[in-house]
Amino acid sequence: MYAFPKSRRLLVKDDFKKVFDKPNKIGCPYYVVLYRKSLEDAPRLGLVIAKKKVKKSVDRIKIKRIIRESFRMNQNQLKKADFVFIASAKINELTKAELRQLLDNTWIKLEKS
Repeated sequence: MYAFPKSRRLLVKDDFKKVFDKPNKIGCPYYVVLYRKSLEDAPRLGLVIAKKKVKKSVDRIKIKRIIRESFRMNQNQLKKADFVFIASAKINELTKAELRQLLDNTWIKLEKS
């Protein structure tokens, strides 16, 4: 099952706040992923890609699309947790392929932690 329904997304401010309060972190110079165990049935993803960090909306949308797709394909291997992806300004320097590769490595690390 590779769907990405609304139940797999962090949409409410309180959900984000829970992760921000006591997060575990993993990341690289291009982004940070904060995560925290969840009582939900499946992993959930939230995205924070600030206009201040990535100026063009086209680039922000492209980055979000790549992240969502990567999460969708790897969600079955991840533990039941809430993940918040926070982009840094350097993320715009990556090609699509490089970003996908970094994300795949991140999901593997998260799987093991």
